Amino acid sequence: MAFTRVNVTLDEQHADRSLLASALDAADADPRNVTALLDGIDGAFERAERACQEIDAGNGIRIEDL
Repeated sequence: MAFTRVNVTLDEQHADRSLLASALDAADADPRNVTALLDGIDGAFERAERACQEIDAGNGIRIEDL
């Protein structure tokens, strides 16, 4: 079986999401560990609050439309 290596360069936002997804996949499924992981992201809580405000104002995009 032959393998081909592919290098992908991501912009900062996609790189952050990729790292977060990898970290969540590797984290213990215990909710306390996931919460601790998310709490360690600078500004994450503030961004989540801002996102909720934007959704409440009708400025959201349905996940199906992404």
